Amino acid sequence: MKFTKYRQLTALFMAFILAGCGAGADPMGNQPVYTSTSGRDGMLDEASIEYETPGSVPSIIVDLVGYDRDAEKKAIINAEEIPDSFTIKDVYSGETVYIGKVKEVESDQGIVGIADFTEFDTEGEYQMEAPLIGSSKYFAVRSGVYDELMATAFAKLERLRCSSVSNGYCHNRDVPLESSSDTVLDVRGGWHTAKGGERDVVTGCMAVYDLITAYEYHPSSFTDKMGIPESGNKIPDILDEAIFELDWLFKMQNPETGGVYSAITARDSGLVIEAEATRATVYFCVVMTHFSYVIKKFDSKYSGKCLNAAVKAWKCLDANKELVSTEQMYRAAVELYKATGQAVYRNAVEDYLKDNAGKDLENRAVIDAAITHMSTSRATDMSECEKLMERFMARTHSKVASARTNAFFVESTDMTAEELLRNMEELVIVDYIISSVEYQKIEENYLHYLCGRNPESEIMLDFEYDPDGYAMLLVLLGRLNDRR
Repeated sequence: MKFTKYRQLTALFMAFILAGCGAGADPMGNQPVYTSTSGRDGMLDEASIEYETPGSVPSIIVDLVGYDRDAEKKAIINAEEIPDSFTIKDVYSGETVYIGKVKEVESDQGIVGIADFTEFDTEGEYQMEAPLIGSSKYFAVRSGVYDELMATAFAKLERLRCSSVSNGYCHNRDVPLESSSDTVLDVRGGWHTAKGGERDVVTGCMAVYDLITAYEYHPSSFTDKMGIPESGNKIPDILDEAIFELDWLFKMQNPETGGVYSAITARDSGLVIEAEATRATVYFCVVMTHFSYVIKKFDSKYSGKCLNAAVKAWKCLDANKELVSTEQMYRAAVELYKATGQAVYRNAVEDYLKDNAGKDLENRAVIDAAITHMSTSRATDMSECEKLMERFMARTHSKVASARTNAFFVESTDMTAEELLRNMEELVIVDYIISSVEYQKIEENYLHYLCGRNPESEIMLDFEYDPDGYAMLLVLLGRLNDRR
């Protein structure tokens, strides 16, 4: 795809894209808000199925979670000498059930072999073998793999809930402000983001934003029957999970200043509430605004509550403008302008874009803001949108180009699971716009990689104390389920 084609896609983007994303590091500075009033343990130790067999990394690398019966199925052979053929044997009977040819492929990591068995669709437990290089770990072929992964992601998020039934109403005492131990607040709820009841506002906000993204782009993939406590209330469970976190976030806003306390943190004396901070206030403003127009058709009263809290947060940011970067103000303003159409927010957006619309999109904050800006139905400068669209498409095109030449079909094997999922989130958004078969294959390959078809032959789906890992996984699964 050449850059000239990006301009042709701008109109499609404006017509079809729904909203932004959210997770991963960003460079937005975190400053205290000055006003007059101003780990890990066994949390996720539930029983789980072990798909891996012990031993060193095999030369035949497979998806350890399982291949969906109706999807593309490939194994990667990473060996000095690539065999010509492979066989698949039933684990229980030892019977050979499939024989295939290995295709050699040149990658940026050297020559690898691709064992394609897509046409094999008999459900069961198997092991792949090839001459000279031995066997793979066990793998399954079955229907509903994506559904199983989605159910697991929901279950993991529920297990992160603080002060909930599933966690025995843990950490349900009022917590003092770090700056004033005589002031205690009811801050029950929210997702654990570290050992011992700690909860971080920015991490929670980004996870909620990604849950919203998953739902907005592929609502048909998410039901009201995921087995969480709120199931059956006629609101999609993915939004119910977001509401659980949002109910806690409301408690973290100072009602007098509009600023947002940054976290609940463990100190030697116990849990404390950290001071208000610009970064927490910005992300709070962003997620409350975005959720206000997503939840409106289900609960208009809750929608209004979210928007009111966002406006209060904006006023705090505006009052502390000398501490807030232009990037932060842009991030908050673009959401509020899409929601309200008010001139004060449009002016803040235009002030930022005058000098930055043509710059590369290099971090999470401006990428999400650009997506929201391009998707608004409010009056906007089309030339600015075109510049943003070119930058966004160039960024994702580069990621696709890297995946084409990688032995494991991802941008880089040096990336963490969270970085890979964030990549996928951006690709899913572009795929929604252009509906590319190639993008579909890349999405599936990223999931295979996370499920064990990687250089370490390990499953990379345990995001302990990181709710956003599970939220981003749901973005990917929502896309894959919607394609079926």
